Amino acid sequence: MSYPVDQILALTKANGQFLLKLAEITRSVGADYAGIGRQGFASAVDQIKAFEPGKVPNLSGAPAATILAEIEKSRDAAAEKAKAAFEEWQGVWQDALSGAGSQEASDAFQKLIAPWFRNAAAAKPAEPARPAGKAQEA
Repeated sequence: MSYPVDQILALTKANGQFLLKLAEITRSVGADYAGIGRQGFASAVDQIKAFEPGKVPNLSGAPAATILAEIEKSRDAAAEKAKAAFEEWQGVWQDALSGAGSQEASDAFQKLIAPWFRNAAAAKPAEPARPAGKAQEA
């Protein structure tokens, strides 16, 4: 028999794993962008070194196009990884909430968080009173 605690633990574990995967994706994208930036800077320095006094510099747009293509490739790869991580996380949640005892898990979770919602509602500050004759602004 599955207990509601088992489902809550499975969901908590899924949330943690999802968060770690997103953090890893973010870290790898940052590292990719740093590498792309280094390549772009090195390319710009190489073009500057080629300048000759008295001549019009011939600046090429090819390095910029390459950098943009690398950024786009990195972005697309990160988006695919994030999508896969989300789908995996969503599948775990779906499995946990559709299995036997899901109603018991839902009831237990609602009982667990109900006091927090009551306390939050009680602590909510009241809206300031508006003068009687003025129209409300949209």
